[in-house]
Amino acid sequence: MRRKGRIGKGRGRVRKLLYILIGAGALCFGGLLLLVIRAERLERPLERADAILVLGARVQPDGELSTQLMYRAEKALELYRAGLGEVIVATGARGSDEPIAEAAAVAEYLIARGVPEERVLIENRSTSTAENLAFSKAILSERGFVGAIVVTSEYHVQRALWMARDIGLSAQGAGSQASDYPALLWASRAREALAWAKYFALDRPFR
Repeated sequence: MRRKGRIGKGRGRVRKLLYILIGAGALCFGGLLLLVIRAERLERPLERADAILVLGARVQPDGELSTQLMYRAEKALELYRAGLGEVIVATGARGSDEPIAEAAAVAEYLIARGVPEERVLIENRSTSTAENLAFSKAILSERGFVGAIVVTSEYHVQRALWMARDIGLSAQGAGSQASDYPALLWASRAREALAWAKYFALDRPFR
């Protein structure tokens, strides 16, 4: 009987510890989510830069830009027309379920709306935000460009700027609308909160 009682108490302690860990994880996640939303709403005044850099997002099976990517392209177009960048860098490789590279789709979209072809640079090798930024920095450096305005969805701007800083890219951030649907927006924010946790735990260089 005593042995069974000890086993029962042990299981109870393990269960309590598990609940504590789950609760602590939920609190941490909630705190990160609030920080993502707060960063999303920061005012980010812009100054003219050498380039406008559009981070990649999904292209639809029919070749059309996804809503998120279209909003990013539209924001870049708005900034270009306002004279805030000399060139636009479209980024993103072709995913396994995409008919063309994300960079090519954005370039076509911009050129069709009046941006001169020679003003659109294509970086079509990257498959992540880190690669978007690193490969684009190399393209800009080849042309003697230094600074860029990074265009991405509002919830994603802050982490993109951290990552740009980490590789020595002088960057400003411009956020575009992410989705027309609140549920999708909240799902994107939740993924971004997890991405922040990964960034601080694993990706951020120690300086």
